[in-house]
Amino acid sequence: MSAGLQATSQVIATSCNRSVLALIERGLCSSDPSVRTSVLRAALGRHDLETHSLLIQCYGEWDATDRAIYCDALRQVPQRAAPALRRALLGPTGEGSSLRERACSIIVATRDYDQLSALLQVIESSEASHGLETVRAAIVGLVGELRQSLAEWENGMRTGALDPSASHRKVLHALEAHLAGRPRGVLPEVLHAFVTLAPFENPVLQQVLSDEAHPLHAATLAILRQSSDSSIFERLVMQMRDANAPMAVLQVIANRNDLPFLKQLLHGLRHPVPLRVLYNMQRLDQVAWLEEKRELLLEVDGRAQAAAIELASASNLDRAALFELLAMLLKEGLAEGRRASCQALAAFSGSAADALIRAALDDPDASVKSAAIRQLRARRLPEALEKLAEYLESTVPEIRDAARSSLAEFSFARFRAMFDLLGEAEARATGHLVRKIDHTASQKLIEELHASSIMSRLRGIEMAVAMAATDDLQPQLIELARHENDAIRREAILALGHSARAEGESVLAAASRDPNRGVAEAARQSLLQRRHRRTLSENDLHHPDRRA
Repeated sequence: MSAGLQATSQVIATSCNRSVLALIERGLCSSDPSVRTSVLRAALGRHDLETHSLLIQCYGEWDATDRAIYCDALRQVPQRAAPALRRALLGPTGEGSSLRERACSIIVATRDYDQLSALLQVIESSEASHGLETVRAAIVGLVGELRQSLAEWENGMRTGALDPSASHRKVLHALEAHLAGRPRGVLPEVLHAFVTLAPFENPVLQQVLSDEAHPLHAATLAILRQSSDSSIFERLVMQMRDANAPMAVLQVIANRNDLPFLKQLLHGLRHPVPLRVLYNMQRLDQVAWLEEKRELLLEVDGRAQAAAIELASASNLDRAALFELLAMLLKEGLAEGRRASCQALAAFSGSAADALIRAALDDPDASVKSAAIRQLRARRLPEALEKLAEYLESTVPEIRDAARSSLAEFSFARFRAMFDLLGEAEARATGHLVRKIDHTASQKLIEELHASSIMSRLRGIEMAVAMAATDDLQPQLIELARHENDAIRREAILALGHSARAEGESVLAAASRDPNRGVAEAARQSLLQRRHRRTLSENDLHHPDRRA
């Protein structure tokens, strides 16, 4: 900075002479950026009303750099320009209209929330709402800046900024005072600002929402019903989580059928849905986006569809409407939505529900298919047991687990307890399932073969045959084929006849010379059984057409 410019700036900053205003005005109009910047910084240090009124008047002529310098300075010391801004706002219209417009721009740019009361005073002092477009826009902009500041602070983006909570309280208090003073003449922008900033527990807002006769009741509900502002969406989501939410607000949520709102609602509530939300759904008899507008749910993602199913199941919707919703999403929804629909169908019986579950067995998604599998037994479908046995062989763990859980009663303990009551065919069919379903069956069968009781060992051998487990238990059966008890030896040798493993061949050959005729005959019978099985296998190998 040159010595002359420095001296001029010093005079501007300290002089009390009114003639310095002309010097400031000439400096701000200079074509030299360094002169303009120096004069502007010096003028910003002054405290008199006239200087700051001049700066407001010149604001519209500056470039972006000069405006940034001015706004940055006012953010640090907003009180210096506050009287001038108020005079620009509240001064006479006509020649002051451009000055008011510039003041509004400065207030929004500097986030000067203290000026909201002056903006509202302009509205209150005007007989008509037209001609106030600049003021209305400033209120919208200022509230938008405050909401952004609150969001940044809440999300940890503080970077040296002051906590906006105090400003929030001041703005809210000014809005409440304005609403109380003229409840029948409130501009939509002002009411919208109040609704977006006031917590739902705010006494004024609660009174407006709860009292149908309140002058602002209908207009406030209209904002909640029609606004596309994401902050309104967020507040409605919060209300769904409040067990004391006014019924009027819940009905707004139920009747909105715009897709952006629905997406934010279902994502905000998430799956699984909190109990307080489910409680509020129970208070609703009709929900547009679950009934006549349910096709909207095909436009949201699978997680949102699953949340919608949970909400629908908790509501008081007509059973037929709920069933139609489940059927639609099971047929056309995304994987998460189809799975949730399939699970919810467990509450429905009848041929239509059974048909949907049968169709879901062919769903390409394993989770949907598994949800259908788990309902087969409960629905008493004639093909249930056969299909579950097939699914036990699936290569997909989720499907195998679903089949196994549906056949939980086929446990080794229960099979052992009922074994003596089962016929041979029934014992083999049941034993086959037990071996697939109960992972502990093999170990428990080994324990049975090693029991101290002869009867328990004999039963264990018979169970091994019924369960087709003789290959797995061949070491234990070979040991029992040499047991001192003739009955145990005979049953073990007969069981080895069902095994295809080669180790048992020599044991059977030796047993065919057993001194006990019954044991020796059992060994010869088992050997013949093995040879016959091998012959059939070799024939199938050479003549594969026989296996068709």
